[in-house]
Amino acid sequence: MYIKHLSLLDFRNYESLELPLSPGVSVFLGANGQGKSNLLESIYMLCLTKSPRAEGDREVVRFQAIADGGLAQVTGLFQGSEGDTRVQMDLLWDASSGEGDGFHIKKRLRVNGIYRAASETVGRAMAVLFRAEDIEVVTGPPAERRRLLDVLLSLLDRRYLRSLQRFQAVLEQRNHLLRMMRDGQAQRGELDYWDGELCREGSYVLARRLEVAARLSALGRECYERLASGERMDVSYVSTIPLRGGEGEEDIRQSYIESLVSHHDKDVAAGATTVGPHRDDLRLRVEGKELSAYGSRGQARLAAVAVRLAEARVLHQARGEWPIVLMDDVFSELDPSRRRQVMGVALEAEQAIITAVEGTTLDDLLLERSLRFEIRSGRVFRVGQGPS
Repeated sequence: MYIKHLSLLDFRNYESLELPLSPGVSVFLGANGQGKSNLLESIYMLCLTKSPRAEGDREVVRFQAIADGGLAQVTGLFQGSEGDTRVQMDLLWDASSGEGDGFHIKKRLRVNGIYRAASETVGRAMAVLFRAEDIEVVTGPPAERRRLLDVLLSLLDRRYLRSLQRFQAVLEQRNHLLRMMRDGQAQRGELDYWDGELCREGSYVLARRLEVAARLSALGRECYERLASGERMDVSYVSTIPLRGGEGEEDIRQSYIESLVSHHDKDVAAGATTVGPHRDDLRLRVEGKELSAYGSRGQARLAAVAVRLAEARVLHQARGEWPIVLMDDVFSELDPSRRRQVMGVALEAEQAIITAVEGTTLDDLLLERSLRFEIRSGRVFRVGQGPS
């Protein structure tokens, strides 16, 4: 899969951009703050509907566009095994809403000209984003690792995204009820319904996470061993629910309901649900030592790269085509041999879009086989001749 054309209107620091793209490798060079990361962010948002770094949609819209009460737009035309698919995302706002400082942004999504919900849009185009900040997947809180699994599974399984959304909505309702019970404003019997709903959605979420974590473990171990000269990395899913009966969905549901009931008193006292997929973690170990606690920064950096490499390979195996590989300044902290390993994935994928700060050393083979561009203040210039 690859993106054939990218159009930006008032997105981040891009006032307007029409950028034709090709299969293979495209390298975008530029100084910091010129818009390299913003370019990759726009492609990622077309695939996942959400920014990998913004807290809200307002952050991705040019300020002048907000002040003028106009339209921000990101449009991508993708080519995949099923033919052309136009994925269009529109960001709209009403300056007269009077909300907060007077600005309100409403996001709408269109696929082939038809408005769709996010759950119907995610996964039509696939991308994996490598960033320097990926080290947080290893060293950061469990929420970072859960997000990795949720993004991967949302690209693989539309039902998963719907189940995850319903699970989060039910969890919020159950937690509200628990706080009311703690304050003496609700009865314990009211938990039964929400326990059942939480288990129904959460069991599917957990079953699919366990399955994809096993794939990530096998592929991640292979990728890490190549990067780290034979050191062994293990990836395992850590569930807060004791899975006594097995890892099938029905077995998980039974274990889940038993665990919820046994934690009623604790949950009421905490005013929150203390067990379930929202409290789980993905454990990464190198040579038996947990990376989040005992790993060096170098090991954590390599593990983060290995997990992203594994993520791309999981999508390739499951969907029969490569995701678009987006690499945002990931080479600066890698030595030459490891840089070549990562660049090998860029050459293997159907399309890789790479950003780097001017002066970054890139492999000669990669440069010979790539289209090269320069980004300056939100404008893109072709600076070299690549393959025809």
